[in-house]
Amino acid sequence: MIDMLLILVGCLGLYVGAAALIRGATALGHKLSLSPTLIGLLLVALGTSTPEVTVSVGAAVQGHGDIAAGNVVGSNIINIALVLGIAAAVRRLPANDSIYRRDLPALMALTFLAVLWLADGFVSRIEGLVLFVAVLAYLGYTLSARREHYALQPQRGATPPCTLRAIGQTVIGVTLLMLGADWLVAGGVGLARAFNVAESTIALTVTAVGTGIPEIAATLVAVAKGNYALGLGNIVGSNLLNLGLALGIAALAAPFSTPGLGWFSLSMMAILTLAIWVIVKIQRMVTRWVGAALLMVFGVYQVTLLG
Repeated sequence: MIDMLLILVGCLGLYVGAAALIRGATALGHKLSLSPTLIGLLLVALGTSTPEVTVSVGAAVQGHGDIAAGNVVGSNIINIALVLGIAAAVRRLPANDSIYRRDLPALMALTFLAVLWLADGFVSRIEGLVLFVAVLAYLGYTLSARREHYALQPQRGATPPCTLRAIGQTVIGVTLLMLGADWLVAGGVGLARAFNVAESTIALTVTAVGTGIPEIAATLVAVAKGNYALGLGNIVGSNLLNLGLALGIAALAAPFSTPGLGWFSLSMMAILTLAIWVIVKIQRMVTRWVGAALLMVFGVYQVTLLG
């Protein structure tokens, strides 16, 4: 019961912390006269990926490598199979040119590297550095490719945000994220020991769902409001940052081994990523039928993993 309570409180801390961080950082961005497009691109993707980063880094530092890696792999699988599946089943999601020409190929490349690093059961600092630098290069290229949209612009017609309040929200958000990550890791480890289940299994299921709450919320809200392209873009961007930041920074902080993370989940992550790239490249969208198929795949994956 205590472990379940820690997991629930940890998930709540991650959700509230991510929301507070996004609000505070957005207000600071407006205060600095950053363009709305730049604020949205950086903060939506970075903000929703912060729980994965904090949990994976915390788990690596504490010596729980299976949780550090399983959290990232599980989150990426859940983002595609569950979150994208639900969103596409509700409404087909169109994809713009940058999604299938730049973003999905970049995601496929980082996925290949991550699978390669994780396949031998150990992620070194050099491997983490490669992932980290790769995602920074992707972000830099993305910003430079659209630099005409990101010029500093004065925010007119809006009430100037309170700097002190924005800083306070940012600090509170970071604090709650750190606490939530610690609680979620502690609850996951305790639950694995109580039920004699591998830590990697808990990370691929319970922990991954907990850290994926911001992505789930952001994607479903975007689709509900008619921002269909944003729903797909958020998932692709979040998966990229999960691999480059969460896995990369975790390995930089404390190289870790992953003895319990087998080929099944690694292959599932790679196959799902490749499938979405091919489907979007051919159809220029994710249809309802594809969404339904993704949900079926997610169900089979969970049954196989827990069985």
